[in-house]
Amino acid sequence: DWKSEDQLSSVPVFSIESRVRRRELVAEAREHTVTCLAVTPRATEVDALQELARAANEHDSLRLIVLNPELIDMGATGLGLAARRLRDRLLNGLEPVYYLRTAPWGLVLRVYPDAWSVWIDRERYLAVKGEHEAENAANDDDAFVCIADDWQEQPTGDALADLVESFMNPEQ
Repeated sequence: DWKSEDQLSSVPVFSIESRVRRRELVAEAREHTVTCLAVTPRATEVDALQELARAANEHDSLRLIVLNPELIDMGATGLGLAARRLRDRLLNGLEPVYYLRTAPWGLVLRVYPDAWSVWIDRERYLAVKGEHEAENAANDDDAFVCIADDWQEQPTGDALADLVESFMNPEQ
């Protein structure tokens, strides 16, 4: 619906499934700086996305931004090891620049170039640490309190569970 006078009217929109268009994109990147935004790519598009990622790795003038990938699809990959491998095959080569995962206890956040951080719901924090420590940790208006802001890699699994464990059952 963009009109010819709109600034974005010259932005090409295409499916990454088009092998011909991907080749044109790489050729264009050899002459100009090109940014490719893949919006919610699905499991069926992993091969095409990998091809673009390889090209972006080889050509500094081609930039690839992947927004909210949906790389696990019950119909295409199932839930097992094959699905995890498919997803990891692509995502392990990308650098997360903005990441926000919410959980019942708080959230995990990354805003590049800063390190990964883990935040606890303020009420949980107060129940465990008390009012005095909470004053030093954040403003009264903040809904979350940062409990770790120096993770160089994404906190997951046992390390994340160990970090938030004391906030899960404040009565203990």
